[in-house]
Amino acid sequence: MRRILSYITVAVLMVIFCCSCGKLPPAKLISDIYCGSNDTLVALGLHGRGFAPSSFAFFSEDRGATWQQAAFTPVPSNMLLSLRPFPCGNVPALCAGGYTSVPEGSRWWCSKDGGRTWDETQRKAPFVNPRGSYSIIPDVAVAGEMGTLVAAEAGPEGLYLLRSTDCGTQWEQRLLLPDVRFASPIVSDGMGHLAFFGHAKDHLFGEQPKARVYWSADAGANWQEAVSPDGFFLQSMRLYRSPAGSLVAYNSQDRNYGQTVVFHSVDDGASWKWSRGLDCFGRIISIAADSRGRVVAMTRFGNILISDDGGGTWRDNGVPSYASADFNYDPTPMIFTDEGVVITAVDNSIIRSTDRGETWSIAALFTDPKERISALCANGEGLVVAAAGMSFARSTDWGATWQAGEMR
Repeated sequence: MRRILSYITVAVLMVIFCCSCGKLPPAKLISDIYCGSNDTLVALGLHGRGFAPSSFAFFSEDRGATWQQAAFTPVPSNMLLSLRPFPCGNVPALCAGGYTSVPEGSRWWCSKDGGRTWDETQRKAPFVNPRGSYSIIPDVAVAGEMGTLVAAEAGPEGLYLLRSTDCGTQWEQRLLLPDVRFASPIVSDGMGHLAFFGHAKDHLFGEQPKARVYWSADAGANWQEAVSPDGFFLQSMRLYRSPAGSLVAYNSQDRNYGQTVVFHSVDDGASWKWSRGLDCFGRIISIAADSRGRVVAMTRFGNILISDDGGGTWRDNGVPSYASADFNYDPTPMIFTDEGVVITAVDNSIIRSTDRGETWSIAALFTDPKERISALCANGEGLVVAAAGMSFARSTDWGATWQAGEMR
């Protein structure tokens, strides 16, 4: 009887804990969408909660109007797959990778028919899975026009660099930085210039963790530590490269007493400076730029930040009228076109600006307010696709009008 009461007590505490932390994640949700330039649309989803998730995929052949479930051979189980396009010639190979158990590392499935069928392959990036089976596999950066791919993976021994010069067929793996325990995704200009942020996890109490940016000018063959200003010590920074060539480093977690912190670089990451004009709080959850140098970002409190010099100087454009400072927004992609349209998501709403981020309005709402928008992508030709839970929506006019996608 005492054991039964103990089980009941534990169950009640778990319910109280989950209720205090917010709603449980949905049992099925779309986690990633790929919008190809040739109208290839592929969505990747997760099924199941807790310690035994599985992955599935959908594809669309009519620009997101209808979606069909894809076939995996064999079917992945107990894995969180992530979409990773590998460029090979003019047609990128669509691949999905995920971690298995620690001894096995990673498994990969690739599609050669626009996402309709997926076959397992052993040739893609051999990540070693340092953090357990249900971690997300790192991003893979396109480092050059000849199919050079680079990725960084941090583990207990330090930071590993994975590099391929033949579109992912063969990979070189080496321990690059023994003292680095965290690495942001590598950003690339596609012409050999790469950069990422890393910090050492172990440090004495009261001592600032060692944090720095590393950059490469030869597609990842050699790396150097960047010149950083005093105070460049924050953990969990991320990098963004604008189409105009500038680099922005921003806090992706609420560190430094919650203040928004941004640095910028105009020499491909070799040196960094503090950005000016920021006097707001909250981590940055969305950021994008156009080719003319304007950068738009949104904090987790809904503040819209705008820079017209590639991230050097910012102004706080305030919180739009639809938003509330009490909302804790999740990280979400942002789309910025050269026509001045900016699109991002807040909870179950798609929000849009037509004047380069100056004013905003709600463009579309998913019907279920409990389902947050989990994926957003565009193909560069007016098509925008969003997903929330297991629902799709699409726009063919840069987000002005939206239609629901049909599941078949």
